[in-house]
Amino acid sequence: MGKEKRKRTRVPVGFEAAVSLGEEKIDVQTLNISLNGILCTTDSRFLSGEKCLVTLTLNPTVKVIFEGKILRVTPSETAIAFSAMNEESFIHLKKIVEYNYGDADKIDRELADPLFS
Repeated sequence: MGKEKRKRTRVPVGFEAAVSLGEEKIDVQTLNISLNGILCTTDSRFLSGEKCLVTLTLNPTVKVIFEGKILRVTPSETAIAFSAMNEESFIHLKKIVEYNYGDADKIDRELADPLFS
């Protein structure tokens, strides 16, 4: 088995989300999330390389928004990398990953390491 290339911890989650492609909004369910992106259910309208906007619904009054790019599309799932987010969205994202992983210190250590090297 090859060496794991991922530099960020992924955690299983099941949030409702929407992926916007221009004016078109497509509802999805998240499968897992990291500080880099999400894996979600798929849709035939998703195309690899396409820019998108991901809106994650944490509860009826809290939604966080991420700019992203579709990395991979399969018949059952789609991987989206985050490319930009505001500070409030990052804080929510970090807390989601920390809470679901259970080791906030490890997540903080990941943030100290450069993503690309």
